Amino acid sequence: MNLESRSVKSSRKQVIGDTSYWIVAYDRDMFEDSEWDEFLDYDDIYRLDDLSSYPLPSRRRMRQWMSETSDRVENHRWLILNTGLEIVGRLSLAYYLDVSDTNLDFDAGQVYIDILPAYRKKGIGSYLLKMAADLAYQAGKTHLESSYISDEAKGFSSNRMMKTTYSRYLVRLSQDDVDWDLMDDWASGHETITFSRVPDDLMADYCECLNTLDYMAFEIDGEVNDFIKSTPESIRETEEEKARSGDVDLTTIIRVDNQIVGMTKVYYIDNENWFVTQGLTGVLRAYQGRGYSKVLKGQMLLELRKRHPDFNFIETSNNINNQAILHVNQAMGFKKEFGESFTRGNVKEIIDHLS
Repeated sequence: MNLESRSVKSSRKQVIGDTSYWIVAYDRDMFEDSEWDEFLDYDDIYRLDDLSSYPLPSRRRMRQWMSETSDRVENHRWLILNTGLEIVGRLSLAYYLDVSDTNLDFDAGQVYIDILPAYRKKGIGSYLLKMAADLAYQAGKTHLESSYISDEAKGFSSNRMMKTTYSRYLVRLSQDDVDWDLMDDWASGHETITFSRVPDDLMADYCECLNTLDYMAFEIDGEVNDFIKSTPESIRETEEEKARSGDVDLTTIIRVDNQIVGMTKVYYIDNENWFVTQGLTGVLRAYQGRGYSKVLKGQMLLELRKRHPDFNFIETSNNINNQAILHVNQAMGFKKEFGESFTRGNVKEIIDHLS
């Protein structure tokens, strides 16, 4: 990487252990094409070790995703370069700037650290975590949050005052393994509607059901303070953003006595058939135990076969304590790919521990 590039906000040489590295603060919005290539080359190498089974979209889409910003979020990003100016690690820290119009207390910064295998266990991760904790403290944040998928990363987190708060399984179902007769059977005999844009006449009912289900999901994860209520305006804004980008969100709802009582959501990239991500699937508590989750997931697969017939597989993640949806996914043929755990640590304790 060229340290004179306009994308470099600052750089300094730092000795970590007994080796010198460059710590580079950068702005992705200023990347040249060659820098994007170098950045994504690193991503490919890193994922070969930790996420080899997790496919990536096209580089065009990766660049688009990584370029998305929010006025309410402060992002800090660093690259770690060896003396040959090759990327060997990354650090990002993000936190909310303004929550005055919500009932939330965003006291945590989200920190992500990744380091190439050949450069691990050399003190780089500890140095970067301390950097993030210092900056979060200066910004008035009291905690750092992150996640891990490997035992090595679990050991790193737990030995540096980051405690696991909850865990999820990522599960995947190949289209070749779908039992379409079973899906037809599950979906039949119920009132379901699938759409990418919420019909105007359903918006009020949809908002009420969505907010209830979202809150229930945050309860399961123990993160109700992160719940943000959806409004008709925020839903329409998101729909417009998706339409501009070429991303497709589909929602299937189930209605009982003209009331929406459950829904499931999927997301995919139009014109890219690599995979579909299934997000929220939920049923209002008063209607649980009637098989409606099966109805929703079965109907959604049938819709995908019509609307996005060339998809390779569908994947989703579930809290390991959500046994009901885990059983539904198992009955559909989903197979576990890996587990992901989420961590949280007190900023002052992290700083003290690493000082």
